[in-house]
Amino acid sequence: MTTPSTFKHLVSKSTLAQGIAVRKDCEEWFNAPAKGQSREIVLLFEGQEALVTLRRLANESGSVQMRYEARRHSPFREWLRVTFTSPDSPAGCGLLEFHKAGDDAYRVVPILGEDLAALTLCLGPGLSHNSADDVAQSCSSFPDILEVVGSIRFRPGQGQAYYNQQIKDHFVERGWQSDEPVIPELPLRFDFRKSDCQVEVEFGNARSYYQDYLKFLVPFTRGIIRLGVLLVPTADFARLLCAGGTQRAIDRAQRAGTQLNRTPKYSGMITYEKVEREFEALRFILNMPIAVSGIDFWGRRETSV
Repeated sequence: MTTPSTFKHLVSKSTLAQGIAVRKDCEEWFNAPAKGQSREIVLLFEGQEALVTLRRLANESGSVQMRYEARRHSPFREWLRVTFTSPDSPAGCGLLEFHKAGDDAYRVVPILGEDLAALTLCLGPGLSHNSADDVAQSCSSFPDILEVVGSIRFRPGQGQAYYNQQIKDHFVERGWQSDEPVIPELPLRFDFRKSDCQVEVEFGNARSYYQDYLKFLVPFTRGIIRLGVLLVPTADFARLLCAGGTQRAIDRAQRAGTQLNRTPKYSGMITYEKVEREFEALRFILNMPIAVSGIDFWGRRETSV
């Protein structure tokens, strides 16, 4: 897993009020404390600084949190509230970007408006099964995957249909086959295939991704492919897509003059975190090289910090 150069966090109501959760792949970057331990770190923002608590929970998950809900943290919380309820961030949609500024000191930069729209998608955390990393090195088509994902602009408010179409357009432009039977005898259709590499991109229901493994195994046993690559959204990206679906449903109802009895909820989307949790239980049937990567929405940014 690649160590990140910065840490980005999607702003939510809990971000404004109490703290944030640190992603697993960034715990080492923050030099997170041991389970049940905590320490203070310095956040630098707009010429000010705040001493906040970095802690690792003592429970089974051992997740890492940054907390700032105490009274002494009110200047930082007020800065967050003002920054992320401005006209440049109409729905509170934005990111916090953390840069290392010294030992246990981090500069916090808001990303919203035009800067937010300048972000691209990227591949985040990943796992490799049956030497998939080694096989990928010898697959001439594998570099296309990184280029495709990194070429797609993040668009706040857009749903999975937009990203699916963008991904398809970029793969097809690079000569990948798309939406064809995995083998002639079956109605199962693969997403993308080029030479001996097959890619499945899953933004659907959390249970539907099991079928993607079958789409890899069948052509592998025929000698058609050597590597299967599964791309799924991270939990943060899935949460954003579901929130966007909810808002679009509300907007449609308002335009139609329909009275909603309850707020529609979009949930149950597959996430990388779910795939990773379940992978050990499925490993015994996956007798081929398979790589899984999470699609994130905080790739390169063209503006300088």
